[in-house]
Amino acid sequence: MTRIALPVCLLLALTVAAVAGEPETKPLPEQPLHFRLEVGVRPGHVVAGRLEESKGPGKGYDLALLDLDGDGVFETKQAAGTQQDYATKAMVPKPTITVEHEGARWVLDLYSLGRVRPAIGGDSVVTYVRWSVTTEALYAWFINGRVTLHTDAAKAKAADPIRLGPPFKFDTGSSMRGPDALVRVGLKDGLGCTMRLARSGSDQRNIKVQLRAGEKTLVDTHAKYG
Repeated sequence: MTRIALPVCLLLALTVAAVAGEPETKPLPEQPLHFRLEVGVRPGHVVAGRLEESKGPGKGYDLALLDLDGDGVFETKQAAGTQQDYATKAMVPKPTITVEHEGARWVLDLYSLGRVRPAIGGDSVVTYVRWSVTTEALYAWFINGRVTLHTDAAKAKAADPIRLGPPFKFDTGSSMRGPDALVRVGLKDGLGCTMRLARSGSDQRNIKVQLRAGEKTLVDTHAKYG
């Protein structure tokens, strides 16, 4: 058998071309995020969930799977919408979780999750959230809270669920405007979210508020939010 030897210069050229080619890219490992969500006026109704990257690792969390009755089976899939990342201007997924319970519609808006994917590490990630509740008589919107999502399902199950709803605590403050005192009273939930808006569904006006001293009404107006 005759062996044909390649010139040394050609072998060197082939080697250099292989090294100088496109670098090998490895996809980010897929990291589903697990959570438990508790909704309702009364505590106790818990929905288990998992966020997935349906378009592949590193493409963003665009699909939510929900176990509505706690039997370990995901009965519902919810696809995410999109939003523009203010830094890159690219369109990224905007996951929202919607649960119907007790005649109300509870929505958890994970609006900042599309910007934290490259930073996820360890067994959890903290992301900013908004949430709202809608009934025939009321719409309320809470903003600027934070929640923890887990890459490990067992740790998500052991952690406290993400609570949307009461109990709330008062968030108060005061300042002087000339000779008058300006008093602010708001509501915060256990996630640190502050009520930004509350409207009556019947007339779309702000909820009415009274300030009383004994039997005397000092202020009778509609609350202003925002």
